[in-house]
Amino acid sequence: MQFLLEKAFVGNPLDYGVRVCDGQGNEATLDLLETLVSSGLLFAGLADDEGTAPKRWKDLKEKLKARLYQWPKGCTEDHVLAAVPEAKLLELLKDRDGELDGYRLRTLADRLGLQEKTPEAIGAALIASGKSWRALIISAATGNKEGAPAGQEKAWKKHSQQWFKSTAGGRELAEKMVALGALRDLEKKLLPLINSVLVAVGQPALEKLDL
Repeated sequence: MQFLLEKAFVGNPLDYGVRVCDGQGNEATLDLLETLVSSGLLFAGLADDEGTAPKRWKDLKEKLKARLYQWPKGCTEDHVLAAVPEAKLLELLKDRDGELDGYRLRTLADRLGLQEKTPEAIGAALIASGKSWRALIISAATGNKEGAPAGQEKAWKKHSQQWFKSTAGGRELAEKMVALGALRDLEKKLLPLINSVLVAVGQPALEKLDL
């Protein structure tokens, strides 16, 4: 969100009094947002949907309207990675310098039971198993434990640390969302939230994100 707000403000949002904070998990974010509502402070929120406390989330969204956007089922990675065009999926395997990231490749290879972690070996295993690059990348990037061998559940959950589950990783994901064309599908979902922040500090709303 920091990256998108910087683009929307054409500068640092903090210069306009807008500070971006990490809610530290879905449950903690829900508690925090409810507390902020009761305090009367002006704020906005972007949250995952982990399928918990639907009534509380519904009440919050009714109160905050455009100033709260919760992804419909899943997390940011689910939606951003699902929107990356098929032809550009393998760009996600590269680091910010454009080089193939060995750690990310290892997370994918481990999920396929491979020793070799080259894109070619992974691609061949995907074809043999009938699985897709997209599903494999999303499962690794989100730390999905489904299908993990006995005793490997924690290791599979930690796979997300090699992808976008960090401050730097979140920014990289936002940059890739723009560079790989995923924003086209997501802009209409995120723009009302971004505009609610702009308008709250006296800035004009945008018709589109100029990225």
